[in-house]
Amino acid sequence: MRVGKRMVGLVAAVGFLVCGGVAAADGGPWQKDAEEAKWRESLRELAPSAVADWDWANAARESDRQGATYAFARVYAAAPTFVHALRRQCSTEPIRSVAIDLCHDAIRQDPRWENRFALALRLFQGEKTQVSEHDVQEAFAALKAARESAPDEPTILILEAMAAFERQDEAPLRANYAHLKALRPDDPATHYLGAFHALIDNDPTEARAELAAFETSGKSIPEFREFINKFAYLEETEWTPLRIGKWFLGGILGWLAVLAALLVAGELLSKATLHATERFDPKDGGNAVGGAAIVKRLYATVMTLSGAVYFLSLPWIGLLVTALVAGLIYGCFAVGTIPIKLLFIVLAMGATTLFALAKAVYYSFVTPTSEDPGIVLTRAAQPRVHALLAEVAERCGTRPVDRLILTQGTDFGVFEQGGFLETSRGRGVRCLVVGVGLLRGVGPEDETRIALRLGPLKAILAHEYGHFKNEDTAGGAFSFATLRSMTTLLQQLVTHGAASAFNPAWHFALQYFKLYLRISHGATRLQEVLADRWAVVAYGSENFVAGLETTIRAATRFNAITDRVIHKAIHEKAIVPNLYAFADDGTALGADVNAVLAASDHTFEARLAEPASAYDSHPRPADRIARARALAIPHEADDTPAWSLFEHPEELERALTARIAHAVFDNHGVVLRTATTT
Repeated sequence: MRVGKRMVGLVAAVGFLVCGGVAAADGGPWQKDAEEAKWRESLRELAPSAVADWDWANAARESDRQGATYAFARVYAAAPTFVHALRRQCSTEPIRSVAIDLCHDAIRQDPRWENRFALALRLFQGEKTQVSEHDVQEAFAALKAARESAPDEPTILILEAMAAFERQDEAPLRANYAHLKALRPDDPATHYLGAFHALIDNDPTEARAELAAFETSGKSIPEFREFINKFAYLEETEWTPLRIGKWFLGGILGWLAVLAALLVAGELLSKATLHATERFDPKDGGNAVGGAAIVKRLYATVMTLSGAVYFLSLPWIGLLVTALVAGLIYGCFAVGTIPIKLLFIVLAMGATTLFALAKAVYYSFVTPTSEDPGIVLTRAAQPRVHALLAEVAERCGTRPVDRLILTQGTDFGVFEQGGFLETSRGRGVRCLVVGVGLLRGVGPEDETRIALRLGPLKAILAHEYGHFKNEDTAGGAFSFATLRSMTTLLQQLVTHGAASAFNPAWHFALQYFKLYLRISHGATRLQEVLADRWAVVAYGSENFVAGLETTIRAATRFNAITDRVIHKAIHEKAIVPNLYAFADDGTALGADVNAVLAASDHTFEARLAEPASAYDSHPRPADRIARARALAIPHEADDTPAWSLFEHPEELERALTARIAHAVFDNHGVVLRTATTT
């Protein structure tokens, strides 16, 4: 900060220097008591009756300048050789021109440094229109002459420095401060100049320290204190490029430190999960107790903090993008070259990024409307299935799902519909999604067909109800809202072409998404372990193991077979009203039916043996199976095919085939001919 550029003139900015009486001869904070006493004694010898006027005038210089002027005039009239009264009259005379004449008279009578200093002081005083360049030059000449007589006098050094400083010349201030510091490092005058020296060096802390040292010495100039504190504050709060850079770098480092702390906390909790779940008592079911309860609460805290950091970062990312766009536009105008196409691209990317950020915040509270992923099966349409769902819910000690959705694939999971406010209050709509590929299976109806039986199905349903029981879908509403916001941001940036290496919002969204998944999936792995326990306690170890293995194997088998038969049906332009029945016919797979089945089995084995990853949302299937069997809870066998509970299965299969045909056309532009295709 260039303090001098903030001054509007010596009187306006450092008027206290002039009006406060810096000269030793004029008393005030710089008054030398020994000199003052010496002058008073000399006056007593010259005119004893004038001493009273002298004392009164010195005391009244600030409160009654006119009266003090008259009193000093009486003193000088009584003692014409007492030049100190003439100089004091010069300092208090309200009419500037008269005061300057008095100072000239004092110098003619006695050219001592105090009189030359007083002249310089009065020449500098006055409004801008009063102080001419001639006055300034005469004042500096008077100071130069005074310094020749008293080279180390602090008041001369101070006035010379400050007068030059007011004229945007810092050199005398630096030189005089260095001179005083070498000569009198602890003198109040040194600290006085030191405060200004610190300000021009952009060091408000040192300026305040010099002010404190000045006042500790017993000196006090309220205007000086106010001035230093004011400009120190301006320096501390002025947004210079360097300070902005420091704040920006500090913010980035602090932000990265917080992310690192969250990541480390997530890693530690992930490692603690296995140890915390070793203890198990069947009467606890899948409830988090003991160490597991502590880990779950800690996970909830870390997840909340991670989400909070994400949402707090969004406005700053928006400001950063806005600043970069504005800076680039300003730079183009500054250099005089305006690349229209580049500006259009930058403006478009900035606008779409800000729109994506706004949409990400909006959808964190409002769930975007979307179609159901499958066919909604009501209680009236499927009474036996809903009775089964109610039976399992009762055994798990929770309420049954509100909606059952049957999909054309191998889905199996639960979720709650509703926005953040609804789900966080437990008012969301409970939904169960289950794929026909798990319930029915595809392929020849023999030992090679993989599909759920009622016993394993109940265990898998108990696992899903365990999530409801533990409030994984409702208690984690903020986490789901955060994840929904992140995916919305990524999708919007990609959709609108703003997923660019030059877009900081894209880097933030992508990297934070990875970080959040790494942390959050540690929490979901703990949730899965606890939900597995509900399944095992409710329906036994082997039912759960059979259900888990069947869902994995049926999914790999279903995907392998349906991909092949869809390709064959499209290639042969066959009419396929029921894709599932078409897949049951072994001839639909061609001569390599055994190879397809073998490949799916290999995929299943590989899935069981695949190593764990920090990004896994579930524990390794092999670990889940091992834990379930280690609990060794007996089970009730029920090998009834799960698909047999459903009413009108043929109609459901045809309806789901139509959904597949629509999906194939929407994603690939290829027509799969069904009974409903026109």
